Amino acid sequence: MKFAFLLTLLPFSQTLAQSDADSTVSKQKPIAVLERHHAAVTSARFSPDGQLLATSDLSGQVILWRTGSWTSVRILNHGSEVYALAFSPDGKTLASSGGDMRIMLWNPLTGKQLRAITNNRRALCVTFAPNGELLFGGEDGIIHFVDPATGRESRTLKADGPAWSLSVSPDNSALATGLPLRVWDYRTLKKTSSLRSLGQLGAVLFPDGKRLASAESTGGALLWNLGDSATYVPLRTTVERRANGPKGLESFTVNMPIASIDLSRDAKQIAGGGTTGLVYIWMLTNSQPSAPIKLAGHTMTVTAVAFSPSGEFIASGSLDRTVRIWQER
Repeated sequence: MKFAFLLTLLPFSQTLAQSDADSTVSKQKPIAVLERHHAAVTSARFSPDGQLLATSDLSGQVILWRTGSWTSVRILNHGSEVYALAFSPDGKTLASSGGDMRIMLWNPLTGKQLRAITNNRRALCVTFAPNGELLFGGEDGIIHFVDPATGRESRTLKADGPAWSLSVSPDNSALATGLPLRVWDYRTLKKTSSLRSLGQLGAVLFPDGKRLASAESTGGALLWNLGDSATYVPLRTTVERRANGPKGLESFTVNMPIASIDLSRDAKQIAGGGTTGLVYIWMLTNSQPSAPIKLAGHTMTVTAVAFSPSGEFIASGSLDRTVRIWQER
């Protein structure tokens, strides 16, 4: 399971973070630190109008925050640990997937539970397509397509492995699943790309469905150009270490995993959550990534990152139980 895997990285990632000062880390501070969660934060999502931020944790709480004041306006209780959140395109429905094998649908403005959809496996990922269709998947690799208004399932897709991540392109043309990382035609469900990657810690498609960014447990993130022969550019998250070797004290670098990933609405920035507690921001110029801006503040793995629709804010959530809000540069 995703968060059990991330917990196994803690001793190594914390050692790296504490033992190696990184002079390239930005001096930028968060504009707000949200501390009402009582367990590790698992997901963060802004509403389509940008007025609300929803965050969840492993205690089963979903907290809704007012953007700007960053005050909590409502707490929802899923009933078990929550793995993922998603807002519907019209902002009238919030979905939460949990360890109790249920996907809960809520009215985010009133807190009223609209519907509970029961699955026979834990749903590890959930998203809404731009056409309003609800998608969720889990350990059995089956992606379910559901009408959120009725709870009725219209079709399913058997992916090539457990469904830890899901993304639908904003033009509703493509669907990405991981792990392993695969891309499908959204309408026909025909596989269009089999990528040499896992994408288990997150994947996000670009607006036209022709590019993809994936968060990798093997280290860093990958920026994919899709097509008949898919290629990628690595987004590295290297940390320098020193250890005794044959020639004495030697330096070496480690490309640390990215535990969460998001893309700005204008597709000009990628955010990644690091296992060393850093938030990485890559700027895209002519489709090429810059060296990352590194934001420091979290003390444990950053399990959630989200851009606000306007691009003004970035929210990051962590195993350290906090959510931090960053002002876009």
